[in-house]
Amino acid sequence: MSQNITRGDLRHLEDLTGTAGNDTLRVTNNSTAFVDGGDGNDTISADGGTTSTISAGNGDDSVLIDAWATRTTIDGGAGNDVIKLGAYFYARSQSADITGGTGDDQISLSYGSATLHFNLGDGHDTVSSIGSPGNKTIAFGPGIRPTDISTTHVGNDLILNVGSNGDAITITNWFQLDGATRIDAAVFADGTKWNADNFRRLVTTVTGTAGDDTVNGWQGDEIFIGGDGNDTFVSNGGNDQLYGGAGNDTLRVTNNSTAFVDGGDGNDTISADGGTTSTIFAGNGDDSVLIDAWATRTTIDGGAGNDVIKLGAYFYARSQSADITGGTGDDQISLSYSSATLHFNLGDGHDTVSSIGSPGNKTIAFGPGIRPADISTTHVGNDLILNVGSNGDAITITNWFQLDGATRIDAAVFADGTKWNADNFRRLVTTVTGTAGDDTVNGWQGDEIFIGGDGNDTFVSNGGNDQLYGGAGNDTLRVTNNSTAFVDGGDGNDTISADGGTTSTIFAGNGDDSVLIDAWATRTTIDGGAGNDVIKLGAYFYARSQSADITGGTGDDQISLSYSSATLHFNLGDGHDTVSSIGSPGNKTIAFGPGIRPADISTTHVGNDLILNVGSNGDAITITNWFQLDGATRIDAAVFADGTKWNADNFRRLVTTVTGTAGDDTVNGWQGDEIFIGGDGNDTFVSNGGNDQLYGGAGNDTLRVTNNSTAFVDGGDGNDTISADGGTTSTISAGNGDDSVLIDAWATRTTIDGGAGNDVIKLGAYFYARSQSADITGGTGDDQISLSYSSATLHFNLGDGHDTVSSIGSPGNKTIVFGPGISAADICATRVGDDMVLSVDSNDDAITVTNWFRGEQSRLRNLTFTDGTTVDTTSLVATYNVDASSGTTQIQALTGFGDQPLADVVNFKTANSRQLWFERWDDDLLVSVIGSEDLADFTDWYSTPTHQNVQLRAADGLSLTGQQVDALVQAMAQFSAPPAGQTTLTPELQAKLAPVIAANWH
Repeated sequence: MSQNITRGDLRHLEDLTGTAGNDTLRVTNNSTAFVDGGDGNDTISADGGTTSTISAGNGDDSVLIDAWATRTTIDGGAGNDVIKLGAYFYARSQSADITGGTGDDQISLSYGSATLHFNLGDGHDTVSSIGSPGNKTIAFGPGIRPTDISTTHVGNDLILNVGSNGDAITITNWFQLDGATRIDAAVFADGTKWNADNFRRLVTTVTGTAGDDTVNGWQGDEIFIGGDGNDTFVSNGGNDQLYGGAGNDTLRVTNNSTAFVDGGDGNDTISADGGTTSTIFAGNGDDSVLIDAWATRTTIDGGAGNDVIKLGAYFYARSQSADITGGTGDDQISLSYSSATLHFNLGDGHDTVSSIGSPGNKTIAFGPGIRPADISTTHVGNDLILNVGSNGDAITITNWFQLDGATRIDAAVFADGTKWNADNFRRLVTTVTGTAGDDTVNGWQGDEIFIGGDGNDTFVSNGGNDQLYGGAGNDTLRVTNNSTAFVDGGDGNDTISADGGTTSTIFAGNGDDSVLIDAWATRTTIDGGAGNDVIKLGAYFYARSQSADITGGTGDDQISLSYSSATLHFNLGDGHDTVSSIGSPGNKTIAFGPGIRPADISTTHVGNDLILNVGSNGDAITITNWFQLDGATRIDAAVFADGTKWNADNFRRLVTTVTGTAGDDTVNGWQGDEIFIGGDGNDTFVSNGGNDQLYGGAGNDTLRVTNNSTAFVDGGDGNDTISADGGTTSTISAGNGDDSVLIDAWATRTTIDGGAGNDVIKLGAYFYARSQSADITGGTGDDQISLSYSSATLHFNLGDGHDTVSSIGSPGNKTIVFGPGISAADICATRVGDDMVLSVDSNDDAITVTNWFRGEQSRLRNLTFTDGTTVDTTSLVATYNVDASSGTTQIQALTGFGDQPLADVVNFKTANSRQLWFERWDDDLLVSVIGSEDLADFTDWYSTPTHQNVQLRAADGLSLTGQQVDALVQAMAQFSAPPAGQTTLTPELQAKLAPVIAANWH
C-alpha cells in the first residue's frame, strides 16, 4: 500500500496505518501525524508539520525525517531499521525521541537535539551524529547500569558495549578531533547521568584484536595495546602509552605531553612530533624511528635488529636532547642540530651515524667492557670508522672528514670515566691504510699517512704534513692546502694533483701517470718515473718564489711549464719528451745528465717546434712553439754534466738550416739567418727575419717571407704560393708549375721569375714607395701580372705565351722589355674593348694590357727592344679589326697622353674598298660591308672632331683617312645602299661612285 496524505486532502490527520505489506508512507505539511507502518519492510518519510509519532513496526524499515518541527517520536520496532534525521532537521526547537528497537539499527542524527533510547536486547546499533555533541543524549533503559558499559576503540569509532550479551552502540567518528561527531551525554534508569568527563574516563585503554587494527586516539590520556596483527595506532595528545605487540606495527605520537612507546616484536615504524618527553623502545625487529619537533628529552632504544633511527630537521632547539641506544644489530642513526648522546655496547654490531649541526653537543657513550685502548680507526672516503675491539663491533661516522666540521662527533665517554675530546680523535686518524679494493679516502687538516692497497684508490689530503702512497692500481692522489707533502704513486696509471702548500716531493712511479701542480709554493720536485707521463705546472704556478725540479723519466713524456722558474732534467734513455713553456724563457733550464755532451745535440725544425736530438738512439726533447716570434714559449738555457752552459746564442747557432722531410712539412722560422730546404711534400715555410733562403722543392709549397733583410726564394716544382712583405731585397724564382706570387710592402728591389707555367704575379697595394722597384719575368705560360704604384720592368721573351698585365699608378715608371728576336716592327697594337693587345707578329705571343683605354693610370709608357730601340706608347696606333664575324663594332676614338690625340686604325679584313658603304646617322658615322650585317659605328664622329683621327684599311690594301671620309658620305648619300644579298656595287652605282672612290682610297 502507498499512501500520500497532504494538507489539501486532509487538514488534520487522525492516523495513518500501513498494512502487512512493504508500505510507503509519506507525510507532508501536516500539523500532527501518527504513522504506524505495521508489518513489512516499510518506507516512511515526513517533512513539515508540528508533532509526529512514528511507529515503524515489524520489519527492516526506513524512516527519514526532514524539516520536521517541534517534536518527533520514532520507534523503529523489531528489525534492522534505518532511521535518519535529515539535514533540514536542525532548528533549536526541533527534538527527536528515537528508539531503534530490537535489531541492528543504523541511526543518523542531525543538528537538532535528540535522545536515543536503548534497552536490553536492542542488538548492535550504529549511530552517527553531526552538529553539537551537547544536545545529544543516550537514554539507557531499565536493567542497564553504568557498570555494564565498557568501550572498544576501532579506528575513529567508539563502541559502547552494553552488558555481556552482545548489545552495543557504535558511535562513528567519535574520536574525530573537532568533536562535532561525538555523543557525550547519557542517562540511566536509576537516575545516573554521564557527561563528557565520564566518556573520557571510559576510553583510556584501547585494546586491539588479533587482526590488523587501526586506531586514532584523541586528546586524552590513552593506552593503546596492540594484538598480533599489523596495527596502526595514532595518539593525538595527552600522556599516552602505545604497545605495538606482535606484527609490523605503525605507531605515531603527535601533540603529546609525555609518551611511552614499546614497538614489541616485528618491523615497526615509530614516529613522534611535538610533546615534552618521550621514551621509545623499538623492540625486536628491523624498526624505523623518526623523532621530529620533539621537546625536552627523548630516550630511544632500538632493541634487537637493524634499526633506522632519525632525529629530524625540526629537532634542533637548545632545550632538546636525545639519549639513543641503537641496540644489537647494524643500525643507521641520524642526529640533528640538538644535543645527543649515543650509547654503544659490546655486541651492538656495526652502526652508521650521521650528524648535522655543531659537533660539540654530540657524545658517544661506550658501555661497560669497552676501554679507550679498544678503539682503532679506519678512514674510508669522508667517513671515520671507530672499530670497537676485535669482534666486528664498529661505529661509522659519515662525512667526519668534511672540512667544515659540521658532520663530526668529536666527544666520547667511557665506562671507566675516561673522556675524549677533538684532540683525541685527531690523534687516532694519523695513518690511513687502504684495502685490496678501490678505496676512497678524504683526509683532514692534521698530519696523515695514506697507504693504498691493490685497488684503484682515491686519496685526498686536506692540510698538514701528509704522505700519500698509492701502491698498485690506477690511483688518484690529490694534495690540497698542505705545508709539506710526499707523494709516491707506485705502480699503475696514476693521477696526481697538488694545489697550495710549501714544498712537495712527487714520485709518479711506474705507469702512464698524470701530474698537475697548481698554486704550489716554494719548491716542487717531480719524478715521472717509467712510462709516458703528463706533467703540468698550472697557470697559478707563477710566483717568483716558486720553482720546480722536473725529471720526466723514461718514456715519451709531455711536460708543461708555467711562469715560474723550472729545471728540466733529461738523461740518456729518457725517450722523446715534449715540453711546452709560457712566461719568461730566462728562468727555464734543461739539465742534461751524465753521458750527454754538447756535441751530441742536433736540431730539427718542425713548424714552430724545435727538436733537440740527443745522440743517435732516438732520445729527444721537442720544445713546442720555440720559434714563436715573441719568444715567450722558448727555453734557451741548458747545462751539461761536464759543466758546459748554453745560453740563447748557443741555441740560435743550432737552428740555421731547416731540412724538410718527404712529407708535408710546416716550419715557422725566427729572427735569425735561416735556410729552409723542402722535400717532396706540400711544405709550408714561413721566415720571420734575417737573411733567409727558402727552397720549396717538389710539391705544392707555401713559402712566406716576412720582416727579412734579404731573401732568396726558389719554389721548385709544383704549384707554389709565394708571398713576401717587408725587407730590403728579394730574389724569387717561382719554378715550374702554376705558381702564385704576391709581393706587398717590399723595400728596395725585387726580382721575380715566374718560370714555366700559368703564373699569377702580383705587386700589392703597399708596393708603392719611390725607392721600390721590381724586375718581373713571367716566363713561359699564360701569366697574369699585376703591377702597383712603384716602378716595374716587365721582361717578355719569344715563347712566353699570352700574358695579361694590369697596372695602377703612373705609366711613366713602367716598362716592357722585349727579349732577343723581337723588334719594334714585330709588334702589332690592337684594341679589344678597353684593353690594348701587343702581339708579336711572328707567333702567338702577346701581352694584353687591361683597361689601357680607360685612362692613363692603366698604361705602360715605354717598350724597349734588344737593338736599343725604345718606343713611347703615346705614338701607338690602336687597331680595330672588323671581319665577317664581327657584327656591329662600336668604335670610340680616345684621347692619348696629355693633349695629343691617339690615332686608331679600323681594319676591314674581309672587305675591299669597293665593298664599303658610308653614311651619317645623327652624329655617328656608319661604315657597313655591302651584302652583310658587318658594321662599324664611329660614335660622336661629327660632334667630336678628335674622333676623326682614324685610318680605315680595306682588304685590298687601300686606306682612307678620317678627313677623306666626308667626300664618300656625301656621294653615297645620293643613293640607297645595295639590297641584301648584293655583295658588290651594282653596275649603275659602280659607274657613278668610281670617281670619288678612286680619289680618296689610296
